[in-house]
Formats: sequence, C-alpha cells, structure tokens
Amino acid sequence: MNYLLMLFIIVFLFFLLQWTNAKKDYQTAKRLKQEFDDWLGSKGESKKPNNAEFALLFEKRYGLSSSIIQVHRGNSAVIVTENVDLIASFPSLHNQLIPKELYALENLLDYFELQYKEVLTFNYWINAIIFLPSKIVQYLGIKENSVAAKLVNFIYWIFSAAYLSWRPFLQNLISDFFK
Repeated sequence: MNYLLMLFIIVFLFFLLQWTNAKKDYQTAKRLKQEFDDWLGSKGESKKPNNAEFALLFEKRYGLSSSIIQVHRGNSAVIVTENVDLIASFPSLHNQLIPKELYALENLLDYFELQYKEVLTFNYWINAIIFLPSKIVQYLGIKENSVAAKLVNFIYWIFSAAYLSWRPFLQNLISDFFK
C-alpha cells in the first residue's frame, strides 16, 4: 500500500476520533451547565446533573480527581472551617459551593468549546500530521512532552525521511524478498 495513502487514512481516522471526542466533551459540558442552571433555579427539584460526567470532564481538563476547597460555617462567636471536595460534592446547593461550581462549569464549557473549535482548524491538522505519533501517544495517555512521545516522533521523522528518500530501493528490496 502506498505510504502517503496509508498516512492519509491514519490522519483521517485520527481526525474523526479527535472531532467526535471533542464534540462529545463539548456537548456534555454544555448539557451539564444547562442541567445545573435548571437544577439551581428549581432549588434542587428538577433533574440533578450527573456527578460522574462532571468528574470525568474535570479530570480531563485539569488532571485532578479531587479539588479541595475550604468552607466556613458558624456564627459570630464560633467559625468552623472544613475542607470539601468540590468534585465529589457536585452538585450542591450549599451557598459557598454554588459560585465555585458555576465557575468550574463555565471554565469546563469554555475549554471544551475551544477544543472543539480548534480541531476544525487547518493549523491543528498540519501540527497533527507533523506530530502524529506524539498525538497518538498522547491519546493513549502518555504526556505529550514526555521522552517517550519525543522519541516516537523522532523515529517517525527518521522513518518518513528514509522511506521517501529510499523508496525505489526499498520497493525493490521488498519485492525481491517475496519472490
């Protein structure tokens, strides 16, 4: 199979995967924000937003599975400070958590909307072709700036340059091998 055709198919499949994931995350964040707004407006009587979806989006965005914040309660004589996990307690009608939850939801919505729009840009795909192995390694859960991702990218560049430079020689070598 032609190397460029194979690369095109891989990039196209990668594009579909990135686009569908970005769209799904954006739609989930948008729906969670709407459900939370409706839930707040009804004082907890309407459909409760899904905590698991919030936790997944939060971890995708920030890489954190918990976000500890301090909550104060008490009267003028005694004030008690407690640590509360924003993610585990989502959604909450506690008056000190609501602004933080709204802020987190708005940030998630903005971030995933940006990700969704970025996937549709030409510049994103030029970078995706140049750094294709790094993007695939990142999709598998390895950090993009890790040594492994850089090594895979380097091998990809060397292989691509070697293949394009020695293509006729390699084709003859392979065809002679299978005779």
